[in-house]
Amino acid sequence: MPDGKSKFLKFLKNNYIIIILFLVCAFLVFYNLGSIEFWGEDEAQTLLCASRFILGLSNDSLNNVTAIYRNITFASVILVQVPFIFIFGVSEIAARFPSAIMVLLTFIIILRISKLFLDRKTTNLILLLFTISGAAGLFRSAIGVIFYIFFILAGFYFIEKFLYHKDISLRYKTRDLISGMMCAALSIIFVPDAYFFMPFFIIIILINIRRIGLRKLALSLIGPVFILGFFIYFQFFNSKKLTGSYGAVYEHFITRKEGLTLVFNIKSFILGFITSYSIFFLTLFISSCVFLIVLAIKKKIKIPGIILRLILLFSLHGIIWMFLTEKENGHLMNGFPVFIFITGYAVKCLFDIIGESKLKINVKKGLKAFFIILLGCFFALNLYHSFIQFNDLSLDKQKYPLIYNPNKLPAGYISGHKVGIKSAAYLLRKIVKPNEYLVSDKGTAFSFIYMGGDQVVYSTSNAIEYMRVGEDIYNKYRIRFIGISYDFQNKEYLKYIDSRGFNKITIKSNDKEIYYIYDVLERENKNEVIEREQYDWKYFWEYGRPEKAISFFSNF
Repeated sequence: MPDGKSKFLKFLKNNYIIIILFLVCAFLVFYNLGSIEFWGEDEAQTLLCASRFILGLSNDSLNNVTAIYRNITFASVILVQVPFIFIFGVSEIAARFPSAIMVLLTFIIILRISKLFLDRKTTNLILLLFTISGAAGLFRSAIGVIFYIFFILAGFYFIEKFLYHKDISLRYKTRDLISGMMCAALSIIFVPDAYFFMPFFIIIILINIRRIGLRKLALSLIGPVFILGFFIYFQFFNSKKLTGSYGAVYEHFITRKEGLTLVFNIKSFILGFITSYSIFFLTLFISSCVFLIVLAIKKKIKIPGIILRLILLFSLHGIIWMFLTEKENGHLMNGFPVFIFITGYAVKCLFDIIGESKLKINVKKGLKAFFIILLGCFFALNLYHSFIQFNDLSLDKQKYPLIYNPNKLPAGYISGHKVGIKSAAYLLRKIVKPNEYLVSDKGTAFSFIYMGGDQVVYSTSNAIEYMRVGEDIYNKYRIRFIGISYDFQNKEYLKYIDSRGFNKITIKSNDKEIYYIYDVLERENKNEVIEREQYDWKYFWEYGRPEKAISFFSNF
């Protein structure tokens, strides 16, 4: 026991910084994980399909079971939510919990990659960059992006370790090759973007085919072939067998019209990085790139092969979304591993150059202290941007930009807001009838998740426009509730609907009105005021189970 205790204490002593960073990362990932409401339909639909899958199994309903094939997200992203729905119910935390876990696993794989070529201090710096970069918020979304990023990085790590480990005795271990190939295969069963990374693995294997050997290569291909074969059958042929079609994923890619277009998405790239991370993170990255390029041109450094290979790993993905796809939609943000490794290595080179210079010791210490303080300011400001979205879910973003942030949004999970729709839905569900819908100026997710109905194709603007021209939006479109936020841009529409005398629920936060829900069937001019979180727990306990949460689909 004493020996075991001493080993444990030694481990804590040697890794306490990494442990602290991991705990901070975990806090940023899980804090408010279940409080952020579904703005985007993408997230809400994955939870809906996973819940319908559970309903189908319990009610022997094929139509509900096969809901996993009616979403353009791969079924694997939906199915990983199923165990967490049993634990947390049909809720935001159940949808995001798998991705949150993968963010922490990505922290670990970044640690492992760093240790392949960097010292302890630089490794800690890179982990700090990851922790405070906003990735902890951005990639905990339920759409599964972090799954493929993790498996791509894990595959890269094992292949790198197999072929290029600095300790020759640790190279060419068959288990590393098998693990790398398995991870690469697993990445492509979650998000289609992973296919852009496969050419790198294929080329790196072909270049080193003699060093690998046919026997090891054959062994390493058994697992990936099985994974891909099962995935293709389950995702497409099983869908065809059960539903008569190859599923929404297949139809989505077959019917896409935009294709490849020559564009230049540098503006989207810069604004995306500033919004999703921060201007401080982007400034550090650009400065690091310029610094390393200058040093390389002057032959002051030789950029490590692992960084060059990491750049090549993400290059095809970056080229396609930067130059060949008009609707970039934030995909370039997924290249964050390249940016933090380049930034970390640049900082290492800076301090190495200062240390090896012929300057006086006091001057060296002064320069190092200056850059440490400068980096500390950048890290603190970056953390400020990344942390706000976890700490404050209000709609008012006016106070957020410390220096500059487009759209006045915090970094990280940029839709980290809350209007209290869950508490309002607890009241609305008491009076709502089947096939009565709620429309919102914030997206359609509210109706088919919080109200337990089907997805609505209309918005608040549509509903008010129809009302203004005299249409009966209830009997014609089944729209009963209209949700609208206090900062709705069309003030004339807000004034119009407020003048109709509809009963409404006013949702407040910190004594400020943030959201209104109007009932177009009731014109008694009643106004029920509730707090944003007032009925959250009651909603969860009463409507947490799939059969209660999405009752519209129970009879399928």
